[in-house]
Amino acid sequence: MHHRPPRPQARLVLGTLALAAALALALPAMATDYVWATGGINEDGRPPAITINDTLTIGCAFGYACSTTYANASFLSNGTVTATQSVYFLYPSNLWTNGWQYRMAGDVGLLNAAYGGTFINEGSGSLVKTAGTGVSNINIDTQSRGGSIVDAITGTINFSGGSARFDSGAALPAA
Repeated sequence: MHHRPPRPQARLVLGTLALAAALALALPAMATDYVWATGGINEDGRPPAITINDTLTIGCAFGYACSTTYANASFLSNGTVTATQSVYFLYPSNLWTNGWQYRMAGDVGLLNAAYGGTFINEGSGSLVKTAGTGVSNINIDTQSRGGSIVDAITGTINFSGGSARFDSGAALPAA
């Protein structure tokens, strides 16, 4: 009678780095909620960008003092921004890049405070007026790239001053 030699057992050995990478891919990304109630975008520990799971509320929130909010630095938003007060742009180099959702929750706007700035609505971005029956003025340079959406669910978005560029494929739903 012949015995087969035992089969070698397969072993999975993960190094520390490989294990950390596997866990990072398996776990959902954590979301962070930011509030910007006063001052410049780069103050009070706000990051220069937010990610897809993050939210940024621009305006008064419970427990926060409010005053003017101004874009004094460039900002990359790949998360959800809800603005209940206007943002004032100070310099031409102030660039707000919107890669997901910018909601104007009231008659608020993107305004030129001194020398302007630029709002870019990327192909995956939407600039939507979600509240307020009046006018939301945008008087800085804007560019809506192909695939982006600009919509007023309620009220009016008024592009007055600055240049408003809508690339081929940018959606402007009819009211």
